Amino acid sequence: MADWENAKIWISSLRDPGETYTLQYAIGKGNSARVYKGTNQAGLEFAVKVHSGMEESRLKWIYAEYLVYEAVKQNPRFPTFHGAFRKDAQVWLVLEVCQKMRLLL
Repeated sequence: MADWENAKIWISSLRDPGETYTLQYAIGKGNSARVYKGTNQAGLEFAVKVHSGMEESRLKWIYAEYLVYEAVKQNPRFPTFHGAFRKDAQVWLVLEVCQKMRLLL
């Protein structure tokens, strides 16, 4: 699991998605987050994984997930990672929207 000190530094550096990304509607739900279809100012679609809650143990896991996305973001076999943001007590992880078949390649 990720180091708490690095996770605290990371979370404090995240910027608000502001007008850059807007959530549209939920497309999935897991144990730790909900996934929404989102759009940017240009109208392009993204998958936005929204983690709620700022407890230490939760933030460590979110930070560890962020590190995985950063590590594989140049790999064409993984969805493109567009960044992490913080809105109030939420962390948004913005990813490429994948069609079902794309994940099977």
